[in-house]
Amino acid sequence: MASGLSPKASLRLNISLTRHDSYKRNDGRLKVSTQLKRVRIVAKRCVSYAPLRKVQPSPREQLGTFLLLLAAPLVFLPFTSAPFVDGKLVLVVAAAAVLAPGLRDAPGPLLLASFAWIAVVAAATVFSIDPWVSVFGTQTQGVGTIVLAAGAALLCSATTLSDAARELIPRFLTAAAAVVSIFAIVLRFVKIGGTGWILDPLGSTLGQHVFVGAFIGAAIIAGTALPRGWRRRIVLIVLASGLSVSISRAAWLGVAVGFAILFLGRVRRRDALEAAVITVVILAAWTLAAPIVPAVTTGVSYSAASSFSQAGESSTLRVPLWKAELRSVRTKPALGSGPATSWADYLSHASVRDIRRASRIFPDAHSIAIEFLATTGLLGLALFGLLLALVLALTDRTNPWGLAAAAALLVTHLVEPTNVLLTPMMLFLAGTSVARARAVTTRSAARSVAALGVGVVSVVLVAATMVHAAASALERYGTDYTSERSLRWAASLDPSRITASTELGRARAFDSLGGHRAARDDALSIARRIVARHPWDPQVRIEAANVAHVAGDDALAADFLRAHLRRFPHDPSALEGLAALELAEGDVAVAKRLAREALRADPTLTGARSTLRDASRQRPSVR
Repeated sequence: MASGLSPKASLRLNISLTRHDSYKRNDGRLKVSTQLKRVRIVAKRCVSYAPLRKVQPSPREQLGTFLLLLAAPLVFLPFTSAPFVDGKLVLVVAAAAVLAPGLRDAPGPLLLASFAWIAVVAAATVFSIDPWVSVFGTQTQGVGTIVLAAGAALLCSATTLSDAARELIPRFLTAAAAVVSIFAIVLRFVKIGGTGWILDPLGSTLGQHVFVGAFIGAAIIAGTALPRGWRRRIVLIVLASGLSVSISRAAWLGVAVGFAILFLGRVRRRDALEAAVITVVILAAWTLAAPIVPAVTTGVSYSAASSFSQAGESSTLRVPLWKAELRSVRTKPALGSGPATSWADYLSHASVRDIRRASRIFPDAHSIAIEFLATTGLLGLALFGLLLALVLALTDRTNPWGLAAAAALLVTHLVEPTNVLLTPMMLFLAGTSVARARAVTTRSAARSVAALGVGVVSVVLVAATMVHAAASALERYGTDYTSERSLRWAASLDPSRITASTELGRARAFDSLGGHRAARDDALSIARRIVARHPWDPQVRIEAANVAHVAGDDALAADFLRAHLRRFPHDPSALEGLAALELAEGDVAVAKRLAREALRADPTLTGARSTLRDASRQRPSVR
């Protein structure tokens, strides 16, 4: 008998013999049945029988999912200027690069729609009001072209993952979320940090409690795919506790939507019910404990339950913001203003009433739909919607947890900022819900060229994000230790790094106070250069004006602020600074008017109030 019988064929033989054995036993012929059992034993000994082994994911799949779901959420680089962003950006792009070879097997319609979306995003970057910022986006706490491209690649690559790799996803995701949850809980009672950095009790390892809540919420939904048992229950208890202390209302709503999708599915209803009961019980327990257990930070609650009664505050902040962002679409409806430039859109189109209600600082539209509409235009938003529609059309109904976890993140994205980690993760989880695509066995010259192009682009993007992180570390060192050389290197390595240039200009301006003419000229040159490079940044002219003022050129500082107000006419910070300069020049009437305008937009400005008080004591004069 041949020894090369496959495990599947051997198992088929075993099943057929067993059925025959059962038939004989039912017929009452016990002697024949016993002989058939002996035949089955002999067959097992003679045939090279190998038990069925569980298929393992490929090393590429293991590494890619590990980088995105376990390493990226936990990475923290306190020696950079953006500890919660720089490391995550590198790992997200690296994960997309590792999984990129699977793109050739992705469903054609989804791959074509993803390519079209990224092409529109790239076009929006080219014609952006600030292309340097649009590439990375991290300087304005937004999501740039690189992150969106990585997200699109992860979406398509996830559709080609093997079943074994898909089983790894909930394990990695819940493991990382458990660590984040423990950090979030511990930080309620212990302060962790040093002289140059500190872990925020509301931020854990993701940088902001909203991001923490959304991440843990998605992990709770994915946790329903874990094997049943006491270990899963313990993990869900830890995750639910972390979700509670994150005090993110949007994350709570996202989890509810995720469970609703699981209940509507045809599988894992029992697992979803168990997870939902555990989550509700734990959230209720933390809510009851909130008034009793003291927190290390004053005003930090243990539950988002009390925050649901403050829904009016949320609308007070977001509605004016969204109105201003929608008004900005009229200026560039097709491609928008460019990725990560929504702060400029908001501040340039906001009224005094909008700024008074929502403040001036909103780097993100706090809604993924409005963010993409304002920054990538109608084309970008339409193609993103097409991607979501294709995912729904191709979803595997027997594997609903991936879609449910992505939906939980999408709910948060609808009312909160986009994020360098959560936005690509949302697209990746959505891709895992798509029915697995068949592998392409045929190779052609076109496919080989495409694979080579994807590989080259992946290497370039990973290198670019590493340089970006290195420049951030140099900026942090230069800021902490007043190293002008480090600041110059940071600005040279990464031209999008506005903060490094402004910090260098400020340092040179202070050097000029001792009468160093060269330092003064260098400071003013830096101020002019950063304004010319980033004309639409809402903060760059205010920083340049500060540099010019310290260097002793108040006329240039006033020119910077007047130019700023022509682009952002109701910015209270610029009005406050210009009022002080006008008062120093002796124009009391103009100083009063500017100070009053600043206070109308922001009544909390102490500088404008002080300028108004000093101007009231002086006799009005006209220059």
